[in-house]
Amino acid sequence: MASPTDVRSPASIGVGTGLFLALAVALGVLLANDSWLLPALDDRGAEALAAAASLAAGGPATVPVSTWDAPDSPRGVSTGRAALPLLMSRMVRAGIRPHVTGLWVMAGGLAAAALAVSWVAGGAAGVPGGIAAVALLIGSSAVVRVGTVLGVDAASMAATAVLLGALVYRPRWSVVHGAVAGVAWVLAPLGLGAVLAAGLWPLSRPHRTPGDGGVVRSGIAWLGAGVAVGAAVALHPLLLPGVPGWGGSGPAGAVGGLVGWVGAGLSGPVAMVVAALAAVAAGVLSAADRRAGALPPSDTPWYDPAVRDLLAARARRAGSLVAGAVAVAAVADGGTGGWVAVVPPLAAVVGLSAVRAFRRRPDRLVTSALAVLALWLVVSGLGAAAALRSVRAEGAHHTARVWVASPVVRWLDNQVPADLPIYADAPFLVHVQTGRSALDLAGALDRPTAFVEAFRRRPGVVVVTGAARTWADEDLGTALGLATVVDAPEGRILVPRPGGGGGR
Repeated sequence: MASPTDVRSPASIGVGTGLFLALAVALGVLLANDSWLLPALDDRGAEALAAAASLAAGGPATVPVSTWDAPDSPRGVSTGRAALPLLMSRMVRAGIRPHVTGLWVMAGGLAAAALAVSWVAGGAAGVPGGIAAVALLIGSSAVVRVGTVLGVDAASMAATAVLLGALVYRPRWSVVHGAVAGVAWVLAPLGLGAVLAAGLWPLSRPHRTPGDGGVVRSGIAWLGAGVAVGAAVALHPLLLPGVPGWGGSGPAGAVGGLVGWVGAGLSGPVAMVVAALAAVAAGVLSAADRRAGALPPSDTPWYDPAVRDLLAARARRAGSLVAGAVAVAAVADGGTGGWVAVVPPLAAVVGLSAVRAFRRRPDRLVTSALAVLALWLVVSGLGAAAALRSVRAEGAHHTARVWVASPVVRWLDNQVPADLPIYADAPFLVHVQTGRSALDLAGALDRPTAFVEAFRRRPGVVVVTGAARTWADEDLGTALGLATVVDAPEGRILVPRPGGGGGR
């Protein structure tokens, strides 16, 4: 057995490797967003940006979007979405431009996730393990979206990665597990899955004995999560964690998002085949690593070479638990993007298993699994490169290049009087492109009579895109006497006809 002075600790190897990789990831995010179209803004990003500016100015966290039936009441940030605006507002007050603050949050989140993943995989499989895990973490088109679209996903990935590291290196520190999971829950509703994982860990970790106090430690973990959430609420009442509730695109959309990542960014039957092959390959490597040696005692010193087997066993168990619990929360939340917090534990476990299996002179089955995993990484990396090239050239969501030259935006910029309200099915798009506030048409389809009455009291411009265009033609045009003034592939603008019943 080596002495403590002869070797570096596994944690120091993982962290040392991760520091360089984290700096590279952060630099990559900054360079990727070196475009006037980026970072891109969807509804969540636009909401966070506007709320951060409002908070930095000393006001409440509101956004310049109101509901059509309450036009004089600015909308507050959605439940569970206040953490990002609060963090950004602190930097805005220091004189940093709002878009830049969002960029730094994204770069810092992905860098922290890379550092934590390397911490775990590098400790169990050395420098190659850390590199492999980070490559699996960032080598996908989904992570390109996380690194180019303003949002909290990067911070959520970092939180789950840090939770994984705490479970592996400090398996008995239940209050720390709960606190980290509580922070993940404050960041996003899917963090409730991390809270579930922290509470279940004492009941499932290796070496647990009947007298080990697993139930007590489970309660302590949940108490730690409660303290973290309570402290967040006490520091700022906006930090109320959300609860997954079958929203967004539904559970099918969330599952589709996960399959899309495992499918290397492909679509259709090809994605399903690629996802199945990648999942089988990862399972083979994990099983081969587990069978390769006996599990050493839990009190094995860090300078004993056998400690790597112990860390790998903990990482496999903790990674499966965290990934499974967060995936359940992502499905319950119903969004296509929430599942990205599952990526760090999977990347760490698969990366360390691949390296350890290769070092143990694998048989033909393991060699084939490694080849499949390598091929997946190449295909996924090429997809990520193509996605990055596309988003840098065309932008995405509300800041996409297509809107800059769109007749819809040009007309809104040049033809709408300042006192005329704008009704839109994409109100944040109107705000991002024109700087104007907008009234959200959400729910108008369900209450057409009430909307017609509200519109006649306060007529204005109607901007519709997507599926709402048919509704605008058939219902709005008839009931309100609206005329189409712009009809473009991106959307349609309707205004009241003179004497058509919609005027003042």
